[in-house]
Amino acid sequence: MAAAATCVLGVLAFASSAQAAVSGSHVIATLYSTSALELSGYTPDVPLDITIIRAGVTIAHATGAAAADGSLNVNPSACWIGTTPAILAQDVVSVAGDGPTDTMVVQDVTAGRPAKGTAANTIVVHGTGRDAAGNQLPAGTIESRLITTGKFADSKKSKRATAVYDSPTSTNWTATFTNVTGGDVSLALAASSRGVYSALVSEVTISENPGGPGPSAPCTAPLASNGVTASDHVYKGAPTVNGANVATDVGLSGIAQADATAVSVKVTGPGAGTTSAVAATLSTGTGAKTWTATIPAAEVAALADGTLTATATYTTPGGPIGGGTLSLLKDTAAPAAPVASPAGGTYTATQSVSLFDTDSGAAMFYTTNGSAPATSVDVTTKAFSAPIAVSSSLAIKALAVDTAGNPSAVSTDTYSLVASPSLTPGGIDYGSQQYNTASPGLTVTLKNDGAADMTVSGVSVTGANPGDFVRGVSTCSGVKLTPGSSCTVDNVRFIPQANGTRTAALTFTDDAPGGSQSVPLTGDGFGAPTAPPPPPPTAPVASVSATAIDFGAQDLNTTSTVHTVTVTNTGTAAMSIPTTGVSGAGFALGANTCAGNSAI
Repeated sequence: MAAAATCVLGVLAFASSAQAAVSGSHVIATLYSTSALELSGYTPDVPLDITIIRAGVTIAHATGAAAADGSLNVNPSACWIGTTPAILAQDVVSVAGDGPTDTMVVQDVTAGRPAKGTAANTIVVHGTGRDAAGNQLPAGTIESRLITTGKFADSKKSKRATAVYDSPTSTNWTATFTNVTGGDVSLALAASSRGVYSALVSEVTISENPGGPGPSAPCTAPLASNGVTASDHVYKGAPTVNGANVATDVGLSGIAQADATAVSVKVTGPGAGTTSAVAATLSTGTGAKTWTATIPAAEVAALADGTLTATATYTTPGGPIGGGTLSLLKDTAAPAAPVASPAGGTYTATQSVSLFDTDSGAAMFYTTNGSAPATSVDVTTKAFSAPIAVSSSLAIKALAVDTAGNPSAVSTDTYSLVASPSLTPGGIDYGSQQYNTASPGLTVTLKNDGAADMTVSGVSVTGANPGDFVRGVSTCSGVKLTPGSSCTVDNVRFIPQANGTRTAALTFTDDAPGGSQSVPLTGDGFGAPTAPPPPPPTAPVASVSATAIDFGAQDLNTTSTVHTVTVTNTGTAAMSIPTTGVSGAGFALGANTCAGNSAI
């Protein structure tokens, strides 16, 4: 027996290599999600000793013998003794008693529930397949099976499809079942979903959905679980470390088997980082136990963002063993603020606004009443799921909340919806029209093609020759035009008051952008009477009574007789004489009425 035990331990150190450890025709299928084993190919009636070993420690034991067909099902045909194990990936199944001891390593494979595919007549199942290092299990080794209690159209109770990894490095896989029609669709959607790993025919790992660990009737041994089950850092029910709670200590809790005497807990980051191991507080009494532990906030904050794994080591009489782990998403980075399309601005038509975020997994919330949005739906905050109809001027305030619960900054886009006036016709050319006779009357229509009301305060004829154009009845002055409505000015005519080109504009004054709208008016007048010639220009004309004066002989130093010269304005405009004077020696000017006279 000692040699056999030594042999088993040697295989354990070697088991993750996926080399065969099951001999001959023996086959071990581990349905680890339901604490069950299916053994086949064994010698009938030979007593078998079955154990589950974790980290070198036996955590479960059962005995039984194969039936006439060489099969033995553990849980329920042979029951686990004492406690039923919650079998985990990397546990080792050992079967002794029929030749060399058989061992196999339980692989980490999971399967989700079946769903309708995007292609017609298809059913898809998603799952995962990881080795001990967290890498892909070998390609082509995973199969998806749908097991039904009824029968499919081909009279079989199961369908099978090969799982294909979603990318060269992803451990997520997808299996597609094709040509699923009629009643097979409902059977497939309700079927038990299995992920089956079988790199070796003799070693099979099966996960089942739905399914959970524990005894299956008639077996009654209680479930002996060891695992981290919950954290007090959650977002929407999922264990999460985010920007809001990263500064507080992380509380963890879990379960331990009845004979566990101590629990040590730590959290490992996505890289090499890990927190210090802390001792958990273990409950007392008989039966299964619970425990709690606190991981310092500073140590968790030092770990890189990504998937954190909380693990615990359980001290048992057989030695330390591991158990179920708990994944926590750590994401402390806020997403970018949402971007609106179209962006805020001034528009003449109603808008349909969509919100986008660089984080495709983020949820977006918004308000349209000017208040800041909350991080969840409330009285004023709405969740963005469809384009937002903007039919009046408003502001959209939005934020994004990522899958870890981190909120972004708030974005604000202000939409101003305005009127958009249009005039029909856009201009009028009356052509040639006889002087002072009226052209035919035309109608001008003002329409609001925009998304907001506009009020017309007045209508007038403006421009270079407003007197040459007249209008009739207006339905526009003082009218509010709602979007799509219109008003008219009728009987707009051209009555030229002169020859040549005459221009003006029919102008509408309103509160739409620009403040006024105009229809250019033009026409050519002819036949106006010829105007009389203008009167000749007026000007003063100066006439003098003498053009020369002869004083004759005169004694030296004596004064001659005074001679008078009269200046007369014979023109048609007033004449001004600012000054008078005499040039030359021996003559002088006496008193006069001319100098300074401005109205002769």
